Formats: sequence, C-alpha cells, structure tokens
Amino acid sequence: MFGLTEAQEQLLEQKVQGQGSEIMKLKILLSVFRRVEPLAKKQSEGKIKITGEESDGI
Repeated sequence: MFGLTEAQEQLLEQKVQGQGSEIMKLKILLSVFRRVEPLAKKQSEGKIKITGEESDGI
C-alpha cells in the first residue's frame, strides 16, 4: 500500500521484531514521515540540498 521495496518491508518487519502488528508498522512509518516532511519542505524551498549520499554530512 505504501509502495515500499522488499528490502524496506524486511527492515520494517525487523523493527517490529516479528510482532507482525500492522499498527506498529504504521506508527513507525508515520514517525519517519514526521521527521522527513520538514526536510523535504526545506529542500523544495531551496534552503538545503539532500541527495542521500554519504557526503551530505547527515
């Protein structure tokens, strides 16, 4: 539903440690979104540039 890759799905499954709770997975994804959204806004405003490369210093 979220368009996650298989690798992302596996990482998410590891985070919930086999509990398999769909609500726990949703809470983790929402937590990530809350952290990424302000960065995405700043990037779209041209205030920062994030490429996902190690050299970004993030």
